[in-house]
Amino acid sequence: MKNPEQSPYCIQLPDQWTLPLIFSSPHSGNHYSEKFLHQTCLNPEQLRLSEDFNVHYLFKDVPAFGAPLIHANFPRAYCDVNRAANEIDLEMFVSAPTDQSCHSSPRVLAGLGTIPKLVSADTPIYDRLLPYSEAEYRLNSCYYPYHTALQRLIALCRKKFGRAFVIDCHSMPGNSEAQSSDLELADIVLGNRFGRTCPSEFSEFIAGILDQTGYTISFNAPYAGGYITQNYADPSLKTHTLQIELNRDLYMESDPLRLHDGHTELMSRIRKLLMRLEVYFTSTF
Repeated sequence: MKNPEQSPYCIQLPDQWTLPLIFSSPHSGNHYSEKFLHQTCLNPEQLRLSEDFNVHYLFKDVPAFGAPLIHANFPRAYCDVNRAANEIDLEMFVSAPTDQSCHSSPRVLAGLGTIPKLVSADTPIYDRLLPYSEAEYRLNSCYYPYHTALQRLIALCRKKFGRAFVIDCHSMPGNSEAQSSDLELADIVLGNRFGRTCPSEFSEFIAGILDQTGYTISFNAPYAGGYITQNYADPSLKTHTLQIELNRDLYMESDPLRLHDGHTELMSRIRKLLMRLEVYFTSTF
């Protein structure tokens, strides 16, 4: 297993890139470096609660259907690439510069900035302040390389097809983990920033296929799309984004952290979606 600082991401390319699609899994990295494990006050099992557990594995068939899949190797608890680079909580660090552009946001205030302060259940990752050089190191070794790689894939996709659709893949806490019994989450939540990041017919097509496979679908509630979904959508350049959140009850258990038998059915339905996407792009463009 390679150190995440040496290999911040993995790109699985198709033998032939035939669809104007790019799949991204920014939160499923599970390579915890010894350095990080010495910095944190949590054990690996606690840290892994913030992972989008095995999401890149669930989408592993994407290249076989003619599109690339990029996923982070470093864990979300170490560096979150689904945030703006400057969403950093300066109170986490000593010797932070006073003239830099870091800014607060609801995510930073919740402890979930680019360098996260908390994992799930409001559990602090550190019991001490970090040097600000650590934030700079993680940005340079993980954050920027991931985004540079994603930007290159988008540029290649636009050059090849004249358009690009980025599908940003995530998992969300299941109903078994919900804090309120009144909140019943859908099986899958599609986020398009309330219709701003991709054509409505594309979102509806995805929803329709998933609905036909038996899943319940909702749009933008409670997840409308994070930084990647918002930042990379550019209709003027025919670049569109859609976030997919999978309910973890469909495929995994948290204690202990493992896939359950449902993951095979979920992967089968993802393959059906990919097959229909082949037809969609053949008939639409």
